Amino acid sequence: MNLSRRQQSIFVIAGAVLVVLASTVTVMVNIELEKRQALEKVAYQNHTFTDASLLCEDELRSEFASDLTQHYVDMHSSRYDELENAFKVFMVASLGSGKNAADVYVTCEVSARTGNIKVFEFIDTGDSSANKSKAIRKGGEKFIEWPQ
Repeated sequence: MNLSRRQQSIFVIAGAVLVVLASTVTVMVNIELEKRQALEKVAYQNHTFTDASLLCEDELRSEFASDLTQHYVDMHSSRYDELENAFKVFMVASLGSGKNAADVYVTCEVSARTGNIKVFEFIDTGDSSANKSKAIRKGGEKFIEWPQ
């Protein structure tokens, strides 16, 4: 390859420009990644039982909307499950009033890592055989079969 001195100079200059551009892009990408990592460190990372409880209560309110008359978190049963790395929140909710009043047991599991609800289930606490058929899971599937 017999190149003139001018062509060699152009190739050298073009190569130098490419090296400078590649270095600049690499530095800019690295700075952006460092910024994102710094933001992640500042971001909220510790999900607590209180966070889980409030999240479950919000889900309960959105699930039952205007039917919900009162509810409480069962602090004796609710706990952190180390094996599943999840908070298990148990609640009792009162729905409706008068003859249509019903209590439901609510089970809510929240991932301690992500802070998202993993499981949200509820069951009617009524004793009548009509109420026993109301064992339900969010989505409409039965999760408890009552003895017949």
